[in-house]
Amino acid sequence: MRASWFFVVMLFVWCPMIGSVSGQVIDEDFEDETLGQFPACPWQDAVTLQQLFNPAPDPSVTVELTTDASGDPTQALSLVDAIADDQGIFQPIHISAEYFVSADVRVDRFSDNSLGPASDWVMEIGVGHIVEGTSLCCVPQIGPYISSMTQGWRLFVAGAAGTNDDIDLEAPVLLDTWYHVEVSLTSATGQMHTVIKKIADDEVVVDRVDAVDGWTVEDARFDSAVFFDGEGSPDVTISNLAVIDNIVVQVVPFSNADVDRDGDVDLVDYSILQNEMTGPLGP
Repeated sequence: MRASWFFVVMLFVWCPMIGSVSGQVIDEDFEDETLGQFPACPWQDAVTLQQLFNPAPDPSVTVELTTDASGDPTQALSLVDAIADDQGIFQPIHISAEYFVSADVRVDRFSDNSLGPASDWVMEIGVGHIVEGTSLCCVPQIGPYISSMTQGWRLFVAGAAGTNDDIDLEAPVLLDTWYHVEVSLTSATGQMHTVIKKIADDEVVVDRVDAVDGWTVEDARFDSAVFFDGEGSPDVTISNLAVIDNIVVQVVPFSNADVDRDGDVDLVDYSILQNEMTGPLGP
């Protein structure tokens, strides 16, 4: 089962971050990547993180030639056929006031023998906080995912400060069908807007806003865009298979003046700054 951990360690020393401190950070369609290989830096493989029970193959995903929703040839990222804690990619982003992540995904096979809705998942599309010595499946994260057990869409929430939930988005997932998935998060409120549609006919299957009780801005300390699957149930004998394409990630980093990280620059922030500069008022 996936879980939250609360340590803060950055692991991105060997791959530079793409993009500026605002606006679009990632725009990836894999068309310039080498077929049969893991995508180029700054993408990193889930296998580089500690695997808890079932180590992922190396690489755990490769770029392959497939067809898009119109039947035209396209290059996309494909899971290697293996049973593993997690397989996929992640890339550093700025800890931000707002996050937006989107991607296209197609499920080719569901795993079997899941213990629970969140124990085995075909793909999650979202943001996470990388933790040293922890598998990608179990770091703080939020994102819509495809449950192998329910064969439907769900929203997994594991905030960096401990807030958590697993929300049924009440929409089935069809095999061999391309879906476009979008999720946005407002850090200050924890408001998450999920939109999912079938690409071929533009049918919207999910369009809803969710929030989790007890959310604080510290829950939103996400430093990575994450796209990954996992088999966490001990009796799984058939792995998940999926492909993912057309990734877009946008962030709106906190202003340096937003000291309390609530998404607003207000009198509270100025008071904190003043106290830091002059010390407490009074005798």
